[in-house]
Amino acid sequence: MWADIDYMDDYKLFTISESRYGNLAKNVSYIKSQNMTFVPIMDNGVAVRKNENFLSYEKGMELDIFIKQSDGKNPLTGGVWCGNAYFPDFMHSKSDEYWHFMFDHLYTDLGLTFDGVWLDLNEATNFCNGYCIPSERPIDSLRNKPYYVPGWRDLED
Repeated sequence: MWADIDYMDDYKLFTISESRYGNLAKNVSYIKSQNMTFVPIMDNGVAVRKNENFLSYEKGMELDIFIKQSDGKNPLTGGVWCGNAYFPDFMHSKSDEYWHFMFDHLYTDLGLTFDGVWLDLNEATNFCNGYCIPSERPIDSLRNKPYYVPGWRDLED
């Protein structure tokens, strides 16, 4: 059985929607008892949900593993299914720690005994046309230059 993003709570990674999939862990245990396997989808974009007790976001901020803006300090905002998202930097020294911690949380704490992972949007896919948040655009961005191509739309248009 493969599970797409609708099993998550509000497209938040490493969560299970209680209203739609409250019995998911129990159902997965059943199909596994029938000699079947379970593979949930996992995306790379971590929903920016500040002050919502969202572990994936909080752990990423704690470990400081998200791809940075050009200032090298603040996370760069992209946009995917969850809306605004931060993307873990796979090359960061603490990236493995993050992914191990979060998958263990899903498997152990939430009881979702998966057999593999469908890693979707494994690159920093971005639904925005350029920077999602204009204030994050570097001063020297091509979009701020006089030779900016007319007709290309910015998110704020």
